[in-house]
Amino acid sequence: METGAVKPEAEALTDGSGAVYPVQKTDAGAIAYVKNLPAKGYKAFWTLLQGETAQEPQATAETPFVLDGLYGLETSFYRIRLDEQGMFTSIYDKDNEREVVQEEQRANLLRMYESENALTKAHLTVNAAFEKAYVCNLLEETESEAAVNGNTIEVVLKPYEVVTVLVR
Repeated sequence: METGAVKPEAEALTDGSGAVYPVQKTDAGAIAYVKNLPAKGYKAFWTLLQGETAQEPQATAETPFVLDGLYGLETSFYRIRLDEQGMFTSIYDKDNEREVVQEEQRANLLRMYESENALTKAHLTVNAAFEKAYVCNLLEETESEAAVNGNTIEVVLKPYEVVTVLVR
């Protein structure tokens, strides 16, 4: 069993629980139907070659981050905290020794790029309670309040424009 990209000769995928998901080979590559993917976060899978059985693989490399409980994550660059809805409550920048999210605030920063050379209206649906959304410049300075309709943020992008939205 190996970690990494799915190899063409893989017969199945497995997760840490021992569940096995058969791999179907197609002309374009391979596909697998997997169950119970988390809505927020991640789930790791490993390839199984013919004749191998499902077992949790041994760690072969140090992970670039450490999970801290259900809502925390730490890397060599940042210490991050989320609330129960997946909104950022703290992002501490270790290199610059500063807190990015204002005290007692929640924030998510979304950056979009229009790549089709067309005027585009983007509708961003946020499945968490938020107070306001702001359009920011590339320095992440607030320029204006974004249009909000219920839990959907509406942003207009000009051809090839980069737009940054701060959700609080």
